[in-house]
Amino acid sequence: FLDETFSDWVSFADQLSIVSVVAEEEEPPPAEVLALGEGYISRTVTLQVEKTLWRRGGAPSAPAGIRVITDGWVLERGERHPFAIWGGPRLEVGGRYLAPLVRAPRDGAEWTPLSAASTLPLDGDTITTSAIVGPPSAIAHAMRGKAADKLAEALARTPPRPVAAKHFGLDPDARVQAVLDAE
Repeated sequence: FLDETFSDWVSFADQLSIVSVVAEEEEPPPAEVLALGEGYISRTVTLQVEKTLWRRGGAPSAPAGIRVITDGWVLERGERHPFAIWGGPRLEVGGRYLAPLVRAPRDGAEWTPLSAASTLPLDGDTITTSAIVGPPSAIAHAMRGKAADKLAEALARTPPRPVAAKHFGLDPDARVQAVLDAE
C-alpha cells in the first residue's frame, strides 16, 4: 500500500490532523451473521478534528466532524470481540490520534484516514505505539515518543512522489492508480 513513507503521505494525504473519537455506531449486521452468531459487525466512528498541523498545497480541508467506517467486532458463538486491523490502533471513543486524512468519497464516507496503519495514537500531544495492534509502521516506529508537530515538520520538508504531484488534480483513488500505472 502507498502509506509507508513520508513521501507517500505527502503524495496521497490531504492533511495531517489531531483528531478525537467522539462517537461510535454499530452498523446493522447482516441477518446471516445474527442467525449464525458468527461473522463481522462493522462500525462507524465520528472524528472531531481538533487541529490541523499540515496540509498539502491546494488540498481540500476536512470539516470539523468526520464520520469514518472502521473496525468493529467479530462475533464468535454469539459473543462480540473488538477487532482492529493489524498495524493500526482501534479507534476508541475518547481516544486522540494523529491521522493523515484524505478526501476519498467511498462507502458512504467523505473523508478517511489514509490507512489504518497511518493512524497514530497520541498520549497528550506525544506519538505513541502502545495501542497499535501488531508491529507499528516504519513511520510510527520512527516518530514514537515525539511531539505530533514533529511529524508535521517532517512532512513539510518532504517532496511528494513526482508522478503523484503531476496528478494532484485527480481524486485520491485515481492518483494512486496513476502512480501504480507509472511504476
